[in-house]
Amino acid sequence: MKWVCKICGYEHEGDAPPDECPLCAAGPEEFEPVDDAPAAAAPAPRADAPAEAVRAVLRCALCERELGDATCVCPNCASRAASLSLPPSFTPHTSAKGRRYVVVGGGVAGFTAAERIRAADPDGSIVLVTSERCAPYYRLSLTRYIGGEIDAAELFVHPQGWWSDRRIELAIGTEVLDVRRSEHELITSAGKLPYDRLVAATGARSFVPPLGNLAVRNALPLRTIHDAREILSLARPGTRAVVVGGGVLGLETAFGLARRGCEITVCEGSTHLLSRQLDPASAAIFQRHLEQKGIGFALGTLPASLVGDEAVRGVKLADESVIDAELVVLSAGVRPNNLVWQRAGLTVSKGLVVDDAMRTSDPDIFAAGDGAEHKGVLYGIWPASLEMGKVAGDNAAGGASVFSGFPMSYGLKVVDLDLFSIGLTRANEPGTSELVLRVSPPAYAKLVLRDGVIAGAILLGDTSMSGRIREAVLARRSVGAMIEAGKSADEIFAAIA
Repeated sequence: MKWVCKICGYEHEGDAPPDECPLCAAGPEEFEPVDDAPAAAAPAPRADAPAEAVRAVLRCALCERELGDATCVCPNCASRAASLSLPPSFTPHTSAKGRRYVVVGGGVAGFTAAERIRAADPDGSIVLVTSERCAPYYRLSLTRYIGGEIDAAELFVHPQGWWSDRRIELAIGTEVLDVRRSEHELITSAGKLPYDRLVAATGARSFVPPLGNLAVRNALPLRTIHDAREILSLARPGTRAVVVGGGVLGLETAFGLARRGCEITVCEGSTHLLSRQLDPASAAIFQRHLEQKGIGFALGTLPASLVGDEAVRGVKLADESVIDAELVVLSAGVRPNNLVWQRAGLTVSKGLVVDDAMRTSDPDIFAAGDGAEHKGVLYGIWPASLEMGKVAGDNAAGGASVFSGFPMSYGLKVVDLDLFSIGLTRANEPGTSELVLRVSPPAYAKLVLRDGVIAGAILLGDTSMSGRIREAVLARRSVGAMIEAGKSADEIFAAIA
């Protein structure tokens, strides 16, 4: 049986939901059962399979040391985080029978697409190409790793043998240099790679704001497991750290570093935190809660430059004031990795443009994830990337799945005050209104309506209604008649429940 987390979209297989979501820490009440076609059993090797398989090695995801085949603990750092990987000079096998699939990108969209392809096509060859030097992992959980809630081994999507058992080859540490569409092949740092169907899931990279003196050491983004490892090497009790960016990732990072004993200041250009997810009232409640945890804030002012000669010593703000720091984490958003697809002549606007089938302007190339643009929208959220990966994988293998869009929703549980928001968070458009249930710090609950239809919500503290509110937004549920009948906010919220 399959269970899906209503907060972040994580999928769990078992007779019952997990005690805690490994990605967002949601409890079992936030999981709902779903009907889904069971994954195909791993097929037995064919008689015509090549005699010599690609050499696989174990590589520590923390220090990147190549380990012996039977080693499970890295002698460098005593970590169990060894992952199945392939040397850069791999030679992917192809078969005379079956379609050749290549998935570029090891994030949620990429590994989900590969899983769906194998479920739909047991005979095709699949190569998953990733520039990172470890097997696919849950990027969403990096802040939990920073905070010490999980260890590195728990980041990985599947056990080491899962990929080889299903004949999904991992081309790790491999860069795509060129896409030759007419020849149906990729030029990679490891050589040529032919394909019949291609899924582009190259995701996004961290946006580095135009700060002066960026060349100093110890100013880092948090996008990869390698970034997390570097940040943790500097995060000691008493370390003064500045997080540039007051969005979801920035606040989760700040909270994780505070758990490590660092002295934290969050620098945010907006006048309130989480400006995309919260309104000013709920943001003020949230900020006060974090301040009580020892996190300081510099809001409404942008950093101008980093201070320091070799290593960073502080962050200079636009007003010339300086925040002392031995560590700076840059969390100012992301930008799609679409240059290679643009050079290949695919249609790229804000992102790599796709239709409802996740097909690009090339009928043999599909796209999914943070770099895919659907009907003018770049989502950049985990649940949307997960759903896009499913549709892209299904359709690359000849299916007819449809991506019909996704409401912008956010869940934050790494910080110890639960938060959920979806859709509109402010009544600042014609025909919109707000229905506030409670403002009793640290709790806050509000619905945003458009012409009487539930179009968004904010829940702070108690997020137990998040699943039902999500369903109401998706179903465009109207509460206009209840409002006209004079029903109270409590009665309307109760009706949704």
